[in-house]
Amino acid sequence: MKSNWIFYLGVIINVGVLLLAVSNGLMMHKNFDGIDGKSISPLEGMPLWSQYMIWVIPIALILLIITAFWLRSIGKMMGAHILLWITGLPMLVMFILWGGLALLFILFGK
Repeated sequence: MKSNWIFYLGVIINVGVLLLAVSNGLMMHKNFDGIDGKSISPLEGMPLWSQYMIWVIPIALILLIITAFWLRSIGKMMGAHILLWITGLPMLVMFILWGGLALLFILFGK
């Protein structure tokens, strides 16, 4: 039972990272107003390979989540946990540090 909670926590963390990556990709394709009133694209000046990488990361995360569910369905929970938590653990640490520092600045900042 505890193994299911750990699995689903890893899935939730990876889905959160997936949503952040997709929103980043969508924001990169939106034009913004510049200082002089002209429309500026965030993709200006980015090499072609980096424009592709904006969408490779969400696709890789989708494949990772699908593979983890497949491993779980064939009974290889250890492999599914390792696969999810290779990306999930650093993101969990980042979320805790980010949220904790934001909370500290809100409570004790001047």
